[in-house]
Amino acid sequence: MLDTRVRKKTRFEIGNKIFSLSTLQHPPQKRSFCQRFRIQNTAASFHWKVQTHLRTMSISKTLFGFCLMTLFSVIYAAETHHPNKKSSEVTVKPTAYEMLEKFNFPKGILPEGVKGYVLHDDNRFEVFLDGDCEFEVEGYSLYYKSKITGTVGFGSLKDLDGVTVKVLFMWLGITEVNRGNGNIDFYVGPLSASFPLYNFDVSPRCGCGFNCLTTVSIS
Repeated sequence: MLDTRVRKKTRFEIGNKIFSLSTLQHPPQKRSFCQRFRIQNTAASFHWKVQTHLRTMSISKTLFGFCLMTLFSVIYAAETHHPNKKSSEVTVKPTAYEMLEKFNFPKGILPEGVKGYVLHDDNRFEVFLDGDCEFEVEGYSLYYKSKITGTVGFGSLKDLDGVTVKVLFMWLGITEVNRGNGNIDFYVGPLSASFPLYNFDVSPRCGCGFNCLTTVSIS
């Protein structure tokens, strides 16, 4: 077999003496055209795979971001534009007059001008008027303060405070109101007075009571 190694001499100096060292080395190998083409093709293929992977990752990130934004948009639209959800969440508080009717009272036992009320869990209540109110019913003068308190039950008002009636020359507090058979009973201590239910179909006005229309027509 032919020895292709090349002898190489190396000279070096130690002190004042010069030494020579010869070694055998293999000559640099020359790659054939096919080998060079294969290496270049492998490098190009690797570069193409890397670029393809990077492009795929970029597209995947873009698609993921788009899908995420679309999902958030759909959720937001469902939360803000769902008509059934909005209608179910909006509750309208009954008026004081409507609450009276739920407890089997005609709304006319309260004058016009109620601006608000509070009903507690134990059925204690506060009713707020625009101001103090006075009018006449069946020859009796009634006076409502701007704040009325008490306890309400079905067909029963107890522990009333803020409603008084003028008897002769004295103002006495109405402490209880009950609904009877076709009548409304007002209690002042041990005394009581009954009035027909139809007298309280509408709420009286401060000043003229239930006779406002009659007063206007006469004038």
